[in-house]
Amino acid sequence: MWRLIFDSLDIAGKKLYASFNKNIAGRKLIWPKDTNALKDYRAFENKYPENPLTLTMRRNLAANLNVRFNKIVGPLLKGETSYSNREECYYAAVELDSCMQLLGEQHYMYPNLKARKLFMNAMSLTWALNENTYNISMRPTVLKSIQLLEESADLEPNAAYTLSALGILYSFVYEYEKIQPGF
Repeated sequence: MWRLIFDSLDIAGKKLYASFNKNIAGRKLIWPKDTNALKDYRAFENKYPENPLTLTMRRNLAANLNVRFNKIVGPLLKGETSYSNREECYYAAVELDSCMQLLGEQHYMYPNLKARKLFMNAMSLTWALNENTYNISMRPTVLKSIQLLEESADLEPNAAYTLSALGILYSFVYEYEKIQPGF
């Protein structure tokens, strides 16, 4: 069936679809700006809004825009160390933001995606911060990160990674009473 749908496309549509798949495979989701999967999807959607491939492309792109987040958080959910950095957290937040825009506010996953984006924004400020690297000059950054994590927890109250990060950051600003038991 999909082959018939693909075959019914004109040459421009086939090129867009091929470029989209190549960019997905190459992890060029939203960067570089001149050639990426999101740009290909938008062009395909504009030219072929009723084509069933549009929905498949959208789902595929949305799933791929969550991969970086999953790679960062996955080990944490298994009780393992996540070897990442603040820059990766920043890029994950940008990809999640693109995913939110792609799916729209009415999508059932929108609040979860927003919570995850807020978590990644917070971690882009304070990832891997510990008692050996923290100093009082970092307090404003930690407070900003706490604010983002609290917003995330409001949207996704049972996200263990958010609650754990909050507990660690609360300890830096001596707000021990806010730390949830078990974290």
